[in-house]
Amino acid sequence: DNRTGEWLAWEGSGNYFDAEHGGTIDGVMTPRQPGSALKPFVYALGFETGDTPATILPDIPASFPTAQPGIVYTPRNYDGSFHGPLRMRQALAGSQNVPAVALASRVGVPEVLRFLRSVGFTSFDRTASYYGLGVALGNAEVTLAEMVGAYAALARGGVWRQPRAIRDGGPAS
Repeated sequence: DNRTGEWLAWEGSGNYFDAEHGGTIDGVMTPRQPGSALKPFVYALGFETGDTPATILPDIPASFPTAQPGIVYTPRNYDGSFHGPLRMRQALAGSQNVPAVALASRVGVPEVLRFLRSVGFTSFDRTASYYGLGVALGNAEVTLAEMVGAYAALARGGVWRQPRAIRDGGPAS
């Protein structure tokens, strides 16, 4: 429930006792790479720092320095093409990789991580140089539980609240 932060359902595996097929694995709590699902948070950070949906971002071939001397990061879009200058709304709607990385580069990976942690991602426990700009494209592992809590914060206009797994019977806050 986005309003209250309460879990209304929690689906496990199809057969808990099927150990041969990972029956006891809790998919909600097992860390996985989220891919493009983190991009909306990078854009939300851009909005927090003064950008608007009309802000132009580059979707052109680009290379970015990494924490390793002489090594650069060269992101590509899923479709293998570049689309030139794009408004943030177009880049996000099209899930373009290069503009998301360009935005993360501009605001800084430490700030991206700060923002992600502020909306409930606790699995980011390493340094900005460890994750690098690829964090904008989901190169780190997070849990579905973290994703649900963070997206609920977006639905509440940016207000994060600790998800509750069991209704406590008290009034919703």
